[in-house]
This record gives sequence, C-alpha cells and structure tokens, in this order.
Amino acid sequence: MGSLETLERLQLGEADRARRPVRREIAELWRERVDLLGAEDRVLLKAYLEAQSSFDEMARLTGRDRSSMCRRIHRIVRRLADETYDRCQGGRFSAEELTVIRDHFVRGLRLTQICRGHHLGYRRVRALIARARTFAQATRVC
Repeated sequence: MGSLETLERLQLGEADRARRPVRREIAELWRERVDLLGAEDRVLLKAYLEAQSSFDEMARLTGRDRSSMCRRIHRIVRRLADETYDRCQGGRFSAEELTVIRDHFVRGLRLTQICRGHHLGYRRVRALIARARTFAQATRVC
C-alpha cells in the first residue's frame, strides 16, 4: 500500500482500473482519520503516505528494523480502517466513553494503558470496549 500518487503511477490492468476509485476513497479516509492518531503514529503514516518514504528509510530514521516498521504501518492502517469508533460517535456514548473507544480502536492503546490514563477500572474499560464492538456490529450495513 503506497501513497495515492504512487498508486496512480502504476500501470494498471482493466480490473485494477475499476478499483482505482475505491483506492482513492481509502486514501482520503486515511487522511481524514490521521488526526485521531497519536503523534508518533501520525508522523509515521504521513511519512509513508505523503512523503512516500520506504520502510527502509523510516526504519533507518527511527532506529528500528524494516520488518517492525512494516508491521507498525500495517497495524496503523488496519486501525484506521476499523469503523467502530465512527459508528459509536452517533450512538449512546458519552464524550468520556468515546475518548476511551478512540484510544483503543484508533490509537491502539492496551486496556491497562487506558485505565491508567483515564483513571478507570479495568472491568469498566473492558465492558465499554465490548459494548462498543457490539454496537458497531449491530449498526453495520450489510
């Protein structure tokens, strides 16, 4: 997965040409949601999408392995593609609950990190995440 410009420069077959609008929509969705990420993840994703940095370049700059950088970018992209947070925004969740849901589903924080950061009990956070998942699945359009 590369930036939109990289995707457009590829020599595409007929089947790929039909998917081009979908790729553009996905790239735009990522650009809209990138502000929900933490600072480090946001910088990495912008470097990947806009600056067209390779995994090798990003690994060299951050002092990490290429494979770990590749996994990290793919995890960020997978979290941005998850619609649970978006679906919960229109639901019956308070602002504090939405912050917890965002921290888990978009920022990828572990439950223990969320508990410490929001001064909440583990069971309460776990129940809220389960309720958000259930709500998002119930509102999924088939």
